[in-house]
Amino acid sequence: MPADLTTYEEYDANWSGNSQSNTTLADFILPTVANAITAGHKYGDVVVIHRGSAYNVVIGTTNTNLSSVLSLAPNTSVGFALGIDKWYRAF
Repeated sequence: MPADLTTYEEYDANWSGNSQSNTTLADFILPTVANAITAGHKYGDVVVIHRGSAYNVVIGTTNTNLSSVLSLAPNTSVGFALGIDKWYRAF
């Protein structure tokens, strides 16, 4: 993830994840805290992921405080803040 990334918008033209109807396999996995820091992020940074795609977009639990995968509804967003040990869902 680039250091200057604050918003990632997923649209049909820039998105190739799992099958369109997928609701359980992670399409998007946030980087480890160490990798995010190395890329230039700072603790407390918030990253927003927006689903503008017709395809289902599923956020994985890896490196987050999510207890299960998160399937974004169309035209919605989710935000994660970088904590000391993982990404925490902010909204």
